[in-house]
Amino acid sequence: MSSMLQMWSGSPSSADAPPPFTWRGKTAVPVEFKRLDLSLSIDVPGKRGTGRARIPFAVTQRGAPLMDMVPSPTRLELDGRELAPATFPEVEPPNGEAKVRVLDVELDPGQEHVLTIDYDLAPATLSFESGGARLAFFMTDLEQRGYLEQHAPANLEFDQHPASVNIRLVGAAKEHHLFSNGRTTRTQDGWSVQFPAYFCSSSYYLHLTDRDFHVSEDTFQTGAQRIPIVAYGTRAAETVDAIRIAKKVITELEAEYGAYAHEDLTIYVTDDIDGGMEYCGATMTVLGALEHEITHSWFARGVMPGNGNSGWIDEAIASWRDAGYRSLEPNPRRAPVNLAAFPPYRRHTPIAAYREGALLLAEIDFLSKQRGAGLRQLLRALYAQKQHKQITTEFFKQFLETQSGLDLTAMFDRFVYNKSGPEFVPFDVLAEGRSMTIDAVRELQSAVPHVVRHRPFTRQELNSLR
Repeated sequence: MSSMLQMWSGSPSSADAPPPFTWRGKTAVPVEFKRLDLSLSIDVPGKRGTGRARIPFAVTQRGAPLMDMVPSPTRLELDGRELAPATFPEVEPPNGEAKVRVLDVELDPGQEHVLTIDYDLAPATLSFESGGARLAFFMTDLEQRGYLEQHAPANLEFDQHPASVNIRLVGAAKEHHLFSNGRTTRTQDGWSVQFPAYFCSSSYYLHLTDRDFHVSEDTFQTGAQRIPIVAYGTRAAETVDAIRIAKKVITELEAEYGAYAHEDLTIYVTDDIDGGMEYCGATMTVLGALEHEITHSWFARGVMPGNGNSGWIDEAIASWRDAGYRSLEPNPRRAPVNLAAFPPYRRHTPIAAYREGALLLAEIDFLSKQRGAGLRQLLRALYAQKQHKQITTEFFKQFLETQSGLDLTAMFDRFVYNKSGPEFVPFDVLAEGRSMTIDAVRELQSAVPHVVRHRPFTRQELNSLR
């Protein structure tokens, strides 16, 4: 790995994990993955894909291990002992905000266990065309269970660990291409991809396709490093434009916040489908949202949210930057907002983060400038301290207060935790934990014009983009 990737240090912190809960007389407890190794086999003539995950892990306290995966397991093995697939059911935490899976055994902390899971790759992950296969770990942060758990066994967002994916492609009648944000090696019958230790469940980008995309490549010089940039899409001119825009905005953001945090940059230009999604050192996006998505390589996938109640921070920062870093005198009478007072197993970002979150940052910028440094200087310090690490809303508030000398309790109570009035939900009702339909997207765009180019891809669109 590059020297930038080696800046990450420390292990995942179980302190940021959601709390255990009682289930079937047991305590369901979060786990810490030591690593995740996936082996995927794709049989093109048979139109079937299978996966095997090997997960060394440890429980955070005595109880039944808790993690997640949307596909149903076909075979389980724990420490060499086979278990029935029904031993790993989907479970709703007490607030019912998102399903997880719990392994119906009790384990003690202080020991490493190995869980092996076999499963079939779902239509949301894999599809087949004539003589070819299309596989994608595409993600969304505006729906529950929208990260790696859609495609494979995964831990919750608090846990950072190394991972690998080995892909075996059988019987393909045409050439395939693999795009990823890991270190990729071609093997005799497929590919091997190694991902760095700072990745979590929202980090991974993997796209195997038989489509004949146009590909543009360049490098960006940053200090002593040369960052490779790959842009691909259906229109050659747009891939060239994507690299030009990327180099411009990386130059801007490096001057503003510090050096680019990833080993390379992969851009999938989605042409006529408006929307965008960020990954660590990668994005799939329409050109009009590219600057916004690259900003997330600093905040979202550089400084990373540790849970669903912290995902508003990076959308607020990127949207504040999109709007020209406005500085506004605070208005204590504006409507209360819920950005981070959701149940602990929630894993998606509130739509209000784009506008109301950016407005809050504009007001904090106004106040911090009265004390000296503006918010951008504070964010630069945050990036320097927490690059490749995770933050929570509570940490973010304390950091800003320590750096600025401000007391932000009243502002966060009203405009982050919604403690001063009825819940503010004019936008979240459109996307609160369910798949976005085309009609819902149009309604969202009408209600919040600022997010027109940054709105989520629908499931139908994600499938078509493979």
